[in-house]
Amino acid sequence: MNRGDRLTLTIERPAAGGRMIARHDGAIFFVAGAIPGEVVEAEVEKVQRGTGWAITRTVVERSPDRAPDAADGTWRMAQSDVDRVQEFRKCIECFLCQDVCHVLRDHKKHDEFIGPRYLTFAAALEMHPLDTVDRTEELKDMHGIGYCNITKCCTKVCPEGITITDNAIIPLKERVVDQHYDPLHALVRIFRRKSQ
Repeated sequence: MNRGDRLTLTIERPAAGGRMIARHDGAIFFVAGAIPGEVVEAEVEKVQRGTGWAITRTVVERSPDRAPDAADGTWRMAQSDVDRVQEFRKCIECFLCQDVCHVLRDHKKHDEFIGPRYLTFAAALEMHPLDTVDRTEELKDMHGIGYCNITKCCTKVCPEGITITDNAIIPLKERVVDQHYDPLHALVRIFRRKSQ
């Protein structure tokens, strides 16, 4: 299985992070855009050590729980997608996370690193199921996401209980790595340039 392959998957149950679990040829797939009980045609996003990530492209068999929310009869987001973004909206902007961040506090990287509060805001936008803007370039170059070394200090002090590190910063870092540091992605870009 490679990135871009299309698979027919039967969705079993929810997983952490708003995706659903499905199995194919012994591999576990985390599938976005589906709900339990559905059969979907999904496009593989990445595969690592027997685990894959995929995004639903077509719902082959709808679950009775899926009600279309658009005029064309399609479904746009799951409740789990909404709930994930809602967690970030609980922020009361007390900036305790910014105060305890050692990158800002000890190393004075204010010009290079936007800090956990603003990364949480970026995550709320980036992870919204209807948002199509790619912010990985800005996160990498202008906002310094690479400076965060996941000490979880920001999560520990959040009075609203937002899991800043695990639910906002790590998924953003994964998106940046997938987009800009994945060697397979680099090869595809090189071959696309040569073929043009």
